Amino acid sequence: MSCRKWTWLLVGTYVIACAANFEAFFWGDHPRGVEQVASTAFYVLASLNYLVVTRKQNTCVLFSAYAGVGLALSGVFAVLARNAFDILSVPGALLAVVFVCPLYAVRNIISDWDVFYIVLMMAGGLWSVVHFVIYKWNGRNTVVSKRNNI
Repeated sequence: MSCRKWTWLLVGTYVIACAANFEAFFWGDHPRGVEQVASTAFYVLASLNYLVVTRKQNTCVLFSAYAGVGLALSGVFAVLARNAFDILSVPGALLAVVFVCPLYAVRNIISDWDVFYIVLMMAGGLWSVVHFVIYKWNGRNTVVSKRNNI
């Protein structure tokens, strides 16, 4: 499948996970339904599959890397807004709706809000670093292969 088809598949799983988790996320409840946990697990598996399948296509790698950056930023803003800076609550809430909502069933495992957002922030940062390393690796391999063909 092409990068575009894999991206649409990932976006579809994202929409399903957001729809399943939005009510609990909006009210701050613990995710209790099996559909919430299953949709989050399916979204995580789809994201990992997306990484593995599209790792040689730089546009897909960057698309996924920016999602990790957004997840990390939403964690940073949420922790800062909860602890010290109320002015950051608006961008934190907007980023959390976009990036944290499909992963909200992780809250079943982690009950403390600050720890929850810190874990998601670290996961987003790690996700971004892995993608940027893959992106750099792809750039080096294309340069080496072009030099060998000349």
